[in-house]
Amino acid sequence: MNGINIEINQNSIAKRAYEIHLSKTDSNGDALSDWLKAEAELKNELMQELNKDIALTQKKVEKKQKIARTLRSGKTGRAK
Repeated sequence: MNGINIEINQNSIAKRAYEIHLSKTDSNGDALSDWLKAEAELKNELMQELNKDIALTQKKVEKKQKIARTLRSGKTGRAK
């Protein structure tokens, strides 16, 4: 099975790092620290979205499995 290759682009990281920089009360911030924090935040957000998608997909699979079991057992809920 192939893994999903997802990249967070540098423009997104740069924008978030700039927002982090602007939110600081002192202007003597470390640009590298801002960049790393921005990258970590974006990766965390991405992982949360992926986890939501995985959970939704799992629910869909479980629903289809339940339908398949019902059909195999001959219990369709229809009047005969």
